[in-house]
Amino acid sequence: MAAKHQNGKRNGGRNVYVEKRNGHTLTFDIDRAYEVFTIGVKARDERTGVFAYDFLYPEALLPPFIEPRSKENAMYWFLSVFWDYNTNSARLYRDFYFLTSFHPEILDAEQFRARGPRRNRNLIKKFLSHPNARPGAVYLDSAIETLLEEYDGNPLNIVNDIGDINEVRDRIVQIKNFQEKKANLLLLYYVKYGLTTFNNPYEHCVAVDIHKVRVPANLKIMDVEPRTKIKDKVGIDFANNAFKALFKAHPDLNASKVDDLLWVVGAKLCVKELKGKKNNPKWARCLRDCPVEPYCERVIGADYGKTFDFDVDQRPDFNVLFNSGDLHIPSHQEKKGQWYEDFSFEPRVIPSKFSKRKLKEILDSKPIYLQPVSDFTTSQ
Repeated sequence: MAAKHQNGKRNGGRNVYVEKRNGHTLTFDIDRAYEVFTIGVKARDERTGVFAYDFLYPEALLPPFIEPRSKENAMYWFLSVFWDYNTNSARLYRDFYFLTSFHPEILDAEQFRARGPRRNRNLIKKFLSHPNARPGAVYLDSAIETLLEEYDGNPLNIVNDIGDINEVRDRIVQIKNFQEKKANLLLLYYVKYGLTTFNNPYEHCVAVDIHKVRVPANLKIMDVEPRTKIKDKVGIDFANNAFKALFKAHPDLNASKVDDLLWVVGAKLCVKELKGKKNNPKWARCLRDCPVEPYCERVIGADYGKTFDFDVDQRPDFNVLFNSGDLHIPSHQEKKGQWYEDFSFEPRVIPSKFSKRKLKEILDSKPIYLQPVSDFTTSQ
């Protein structure tokens, strides 16, 4: 593989990041990315469209006994990110809410270790009964041991004595099961919700996953020649390098906010069934709520888990669908206090021998819902 960052050599003198992989030429238009992402981030800051809703981010839902920005808060995200394998991750964070509500002792690393490996693994598998639970259980003991031996059992000790985000990232990836993507995701949460700050936040990386390939492809920021299928690992690895080049070229672009934009658009708006049907509510949601929809060409319509197909044109005729092709954009004042989607606040999995009284207490309690500290105040 040969990687090359070309400045002003493609697309009419635009700044483009280029790599050649497995017979494909992959390009990332840095200038277009900066233009489009800036518009999307503005919508995030002004809370319009999809960002108008107060309850949007699944990781921001905390049990009421956790004090925001506390050691327990840091441990809550340390453990939940540990099991985030990008498989139904929004559901994972909701399941983890109930796991910690039934067993708050796991937020104390000493108590977690004292429970013993077998009990801990069985507990996780009972509450997180999807593929996320199994791989993480293999590395759980090692991660907790490292946290106790090197950081006194407190995840905040990993981040709060260093001002350089790159040095902290290097620390986190030494912990079992925390590859670079998970390290970036954990740092995203810690910075986003005010647990720590860094003197070089412009070097914060997005947590690259399928959304960071599909959304830039749909926005004509990322492309492949010849236009065909590529393996998901190829696309994700390339996107990881391309985003680093983007933030190096534009250090004023907030990586945490860009990550929010791409995740929300990818997870909430870009749908798998992109077949234009009259009065299709999914298209209506896309047009009304997506802050970067005018730039969208819908190159990739679905995530298949193995490949990205760059040779698909999914864009429908909006004049047929909606006549004018334009819908009202929601504002925060209109959607204040609302969930973006239907939220069933109950555990998906209820382990045997659970206390019905305890479950009722959890369901009746009022959870804490955090907002990014740089923009909004904490709401409960």
